[in-house]
Amino acid sequence: MTTARANVHGTAIVLGTRGFLITGPSGSGKSRLAIACITAARQAGHFAALVADDRVDLALEHDRIVARCPPSIHGLIEIRGAGIGTIETVPSAVMDWALLPISAPFDPRLP
Repeated sequence: MTTARANVHGTAIVLGTRGFLITGPSGSGKSRLAIACITAARQAGHFAALVADDRVDLALEHDRIVARCPPSIHGLIEIRGAGIGTIETVPSAVMDWALLPISAPFDPRLP
């Protein structure tokens, strides 16, 4: 049996016991959203960590999607305008949610 695998453009994080995959085009705010979520969770006393930023290795394992970080970017996150920073990471996590942030004018509130 072959395991389904893919490398995607996105950011994977863990907040508490849940994994979140944030996808979207370059410059759409994936890393900024990840940092904001991790910071807010930690300030509230919850566990939070990065799995991978920019490129995420995904695998289907036991009917769950598991995210891992490619070794060359482990522990790194892009901070737009400031460069590359380091952040606490976990080696892998089950992804429970996938997010595609979209901002106006692409997502109008009213028709």
